[in-house]
Amino acid sequence: MPDGRPGEATLVAPEAAIMDMPKTVGFLNGMFSLVKYGLSNCNGGFGAFNGCREGIFSRGVGHLAFSMPYNEASDDDQAEAVVSKLSTLLTSGRLSTSNKQVIKSAYIKKLPDANAALRMAQQLILTTPEFHTTNTVKLSGQKREGTTSQQPSAKPYRAIIQIMLYGGCDSFNILVPHTCTGNKDMYQEYLQVRQDIALPKESLLEIDAASSNQICETFGVHPNLPTVEKMYDDGDLLFFSNTGVLTKETDKYNFVKDEVTRLFSHSSQQFETERVDPFEMSHGTGIL
Repeated sequence: MPDGRPGEATLVAPEAAIMDMPKTVGFLNGMFSLVKYGLSNCNGGFGAFNGCREGIFSRGVGHLAFSMPYNEASDDDQAEAVVSKLSTLLTSGRLSTSNKQVIKSAYIKKLPDANAALRMAQQLILTTPEFHTTNTVKLSGQKREGTTSQQPSAKPYRAIIQIMLYGGCDSFNILVPHTCTGNKDMYQEYLQVRQDIALPKESLLEIDAASSNQICETFGVHPNLPTVEKMYDDGDLLFFSNTGVLTKETDKYNFVKDEVTRLFSHSSQQFETERVDPFEMSHGTGIL
């Protein structure tokens, strides 16, 4: 949520919602890799092949072909020519004077290797606001106003910390039904659905759920997660299973018209989880 009047009006840009900090850093890592190694998977690159020798592009699928040999009378003239050319190509000539100077200085430090100096200049331009916007960037030269800390209350501080793991997580390889003496044998159903990738019951770390209203008296935790088992047994961890952003009960025939969230869109699910407001009760809420 942006500061100022857009934030007060709970206005956000869709692209800003997509480009959260992990994706922003990932994008820059991929662009830096493209400059340094060509199109490879080195250091978060966008390609499929590994070629991690800077300036050696033979292992990559492709590379940036732009080059500017040292043709000027002095290092300063060469830096000016290169940065001005890159400014035209990458920012439509909108690169500010101050940013130009920073990039020129970094370029000169890499000389006499003109190719390494060019790669440094390209990477620095990729970090500028001019590269990431289409409008004219106006630098005020003013520092942001400092914020005053709120007076703390006398109550002890409490916070809910949510750690968003953006990697893949197979929840049914973490928490598995174990002993269920009710109407359903949930472990048998688990075996039928998971088949070859089901975890053997004897390998599971058992945790007691008899005092809960769950269908199983005992669940199993993956054998490689003894710390999770201990935290649960010590009362320091709870499982929220089968949770999501459904706003009403539905079925596979009606979910499209019943739900406001795209249930098969990974990015939409992430966004709704971070927003923590599937019922649209309080605009502008969420977590970082």
